[in-house]
Amino acid sequence: MAQPSIANSKDSLLVYEQGDKTPLIGFESDTPFVAVNKGDLLDPTGWPATGIGGAKFRVERVEHLIGQKEGRGLAFQRVTVFTQKIEK
Repeated sequence: MAQPSIANSKDSLLVYEQGDKTPLIGFESDTPFVAVNKGDLLDPTGWPATGIGGAKFRVERVEHLIGQKEGRGLAFQRVTVFTQKIEK
């Protein structure tokens, strides 16, 4: 089996507020994201305009999907982060 080129890989990170079906925000990168763990606090200050205000988000659960796009040899990782809103 041919090894996918790391240069062709894509990583994505989706952040959801617990119970929502639409992500608060999503990011895509050619390089892996830093590890996100249960209990981490996410500060949206640097996010593009989301209308979140001054809230922060505590990570409740993290799911990883790692795969390869069929016929393209393109490896990918999608990290889905489920959070609980923490008001200031």
